[in-house]
Amino acid sequence: MRRLFYLPSLRIFCSWGRHFFFLAATCLSTAATSSAVGQEPFVGHPSYNVPLYQPYVAGRLSAGNQRTLGDGRLFLPVSQTNTSLLFADFRAQMDDSENYEGNWGFGGRFMREDGWILGGYGYYDSRWTDHGNQFNQMTLGIEALSNMYEVRVNGYLPDTNIHPVSGSGGGPARASVVGNQLFVIVPGDQYEVAYYGVDFEAGALLMSWGENQDIEWRGFAGAYHFNSDEAMEEITGPRLRTELRLFDLKKLGEGSRVVFGAEYQWDQVREGQYFLSANVRIPFGPGSRKLNPLQRRMVDRVVRDVDIVSNVAGSQSTMEKAVYTDNGSEVGDVLTVTGSNAEEMINAASANQLIIVDGKSGDNSQLISPAEGVHLLGGGGKMTVKGKETGTLVEYTAPGNPGTVEANFRIQNDNVTIEGLTINGNVEIQGSQHITIDNSEARQLSVYGIDSSSVLLSSSRINASFFSPGVRLNSGELTIRDSTIESELGTALLVNATHSGNLVVSNSQVKGATGLSINTTSLPAANFTLTNSTFTGTNAAILFDESKSGGDNTVTMQGNKLFAPEPVRFGDGTYRLTQSDLGTFASENGIDPSDVYFGSGTTYFNSSPAKLPSWP
Repeated sequence: MRRLFYLPSLRIFCSWGRHFFFLAATCLSTAATSSAVGQEPFVGHPSYNVPLYQPYVAGRLSAGNQRTLGDGRLFLPVSQTNTSLLFADFRAQMDDSENYEGNWGFGGRFMREDGWILGGYGYYDSRWTDHGNQFNQMTLGIEALSNMYEVRVNGYLPDTNIHPVSGSGGGPARASVVGNQLFVIVPGDQYEVAYYGVDFEAGALLMSWGENQDIEWRGFAGAYHFNSDEAMEEITGPRLRTELRLFDLKKLGEGSRVVFGAEYQWDQVREGQYFLSANVRIPFGPGSRKLNPLQRRMVDRVVRDVDIVSNVAGSQSTMEKAVYTDNGSEVGDVLTVTGSNAEEMINAASANQLIIVDGKSGDNSQLISPAEGVHLLGGGGKMTVKGKETGTLVEYTAPGNPGTVEANFRIQNDNVTIEGLTINGNVEIQGSQHITIDNSEARQLSVYGIDSSSVLLSSSRINASFFSPGVRLNSGELTIRDSTIESELGTALLVNATHSGNLVVSNSQVKGATGLSINTTSLPAANFTLTNSTFTGTNAAILFDESKSGGDNTVTMQGNKLFAPEPVRFGDGTYRLTQSDLGTFASENGIDPSDVYFGSGTTYFNSSPAKLPSWP
């Protein structure tokens, strides 16, 4: 509540608010002399010099179907006669949704001889909403009151600035784990606006009891209309109220009140709202005077909208399940593994699970064979997922330390991804499809099996020791991008395919005793696309080692750098090159025509480009 009074005090000097408070301060400074200079005597109490209209404090609690309100009020007469009253009215309010409001008002009421009281008032309002915004407004109103009837009209003039909703300022979508599920969260771009408007109300005394009408039952009917300059819905609807008022309670003193109320209103934006309320008023000051029913109306609560009306528009934040980008499967439960039992935990994981490897894991006690669709991601690694409904692409960063696995892998299921891992072991792919190894390191990669197709090695490093090949393709389709493949003393990239063989190497470094060695003797056809890569060998950079019994080899080679005593050697097979002649072939790969060695095979130029793998 300190915030409710402290912050508005900084605002009272704003352009239009400071004039209002200057007027109130001037009136308060003259209040001490108002009763002694030119004031009418207090009718009916000639023996007492006690003001007729006393200050009071009041508190109200309103419980509703959408929110619960509590407010406090301080009412201070500034200047008065029997038939006129100038007053200050200060209010503070809060609700159970963390909305806060302060109202600082000044008004006057004047009693006519015909039994009607005419009044007017103005308030400076400040509201802090649950969306983290502050709004200010002026409220102006007029009223006419009698013992039996009443009518009032209020106008509300807020600042019309657009305020962003806290936590929904748009921005990029993100991926986040909630519980053990991965979600794509798209922040909304919402804003909040205060509405200007007007309300009207008429009321009547329905029934009263007691000699001085110490118990009253009143009913009210009215309507309200609020709008804004933004493209937002109007807020318009009826309002019904009823109050049961109890006056001058003995335990609280003369001038006290207890009021029980019920209220209902409806509009298309907020729909139906109802409140049940209880209000207690306690007067204070030098003595007290019992008021007649009409005089009591002079100190009635000013009826106005309880808070600055605002509304929120724009797009809301959305949260949807994440799916893998390569196959569209929903990301399964997120599991974090670490320590020596990592192999067991990975092998026990279900299909499509996301497994985060945090730090050093495994102890070479088991061979790791992930289930279908499993995605292994090292701590600190990044992966791209998309929203299940909207397809929004986002990058997810795994928590934890960089993942290292001390184990060998044998992948026998489809749609397995290894990303952001250091594997101190070998990786074998046997008869599996749609396998991705990205931004990772391993000692050796081998692709086996007639069904092993659609294998992608991307942004990774394979470093084999001694005479072991770094990557071995025995069958299937393999794509290598932006990677480094090395063998200490052997062939860095060995293609020894017997059933099928499609190889793509692009933007990569291949280095060994022989950079790339290809032997597809028993294949009817093979396809090789080698572009923008560097092949280095102490013997040969690229060696096509087929015999005459081999089938056609369609070769697309462009933009490569070849470093070896023998940059390119073609064996005794059949080779179909895309260039128009040998000179063009040599030029496009940074060598001289004399650096190309041919066996007894047949070479064709102007051939169609090599067939690419079907995935990715």
